[in-house]
Amino acid sequence: MGYSPPVPLTPARLTRYLSTTDYFRDVDILSLSAVANRFEVVYISRGEELFAEGSEGEAWYIIVEGGIDLTGSTPTGESLFLVHLSSGDGFGEIALLENVPRTATATATTTTTLARLPRAAFERQLKGGNPAAAMMLHGIAVRMSRRLRALSRSVQGL
Repeated sequence: MGYSPPVPLTPARLTRYLSTTDYFRDVDILSLSAVANRFEVVYISRGEELFAEGSEGEAWYIIVEGGIDLTGSTPTGESLFLVHLSSGDGFGEIALLENVPRTATATATTTTTLARLPRAAFERQLKGGNPAAAMMLHGIAVRMSRRLRALSRSVQGL
């Protein structure tokens, strides 16, 4: 997967970055560091598919830099653009929260740096009592709510 970045994303830089996102903005640095240490950094190239609709959901992602398009399939098998995501956006939570296959395909629109939280680490954070986990879950819920409202508005406009 991916490309080699000019400046690798170190754990300290990742922690600082995560502290600026909606998911972790109000979390103290010690709690956030504990969560940030569970993330893996992934680099992918433009046009590269991160995961496919129907595949196993093994991680949640936050875009550090770059962009991701999420697409789905219609009942007739045609590709359907769902949303473009950019720096600070998280995705992949449905497969983790519900333990179902991926509901969309994720493809990089440019060279992209991602913070990847594997399923086991995601579940440990939710069950472990770290204050950052509650903020992370709240952030996920808010983002899902926004996406649902946007989808509802677009369906109403049909």
